[in-house]
Amino acid sequence: MSNFVAFTREGVLEIHALDPQGKTDTLCGCDGNDSHPSVGTHPATLPDHPKINCLQCIQIIKFARGYTNADFAVRALAGAAAKEGNKS
Repeated sequence: MSNFVAFTREGVLEIHALDPQGKTDTLCGCDGNDSHPSVGTHPATLPDHPKINCLQCIQIIKFARGYTNADFAVRALAGAAAKEGNKS
């Protein structure tokens, strides 16, 4: 599974970070499989070496890099680890 999502909007290829919670397709909240005319996004194939070009995804990732494990509640980290273990 890739950490990237690709879709086109108005003919332009957009590459986003994957939403880790699975609530939307992308970290920034876009749904790449929503081809409704008012949204205008269509699924696309990822290039061989994808690079995120969504400004919102980039800003979220850069902001999040300022945190370390010391900033998080231990219980929250344990819950995330348990969920990861249940995926196999």
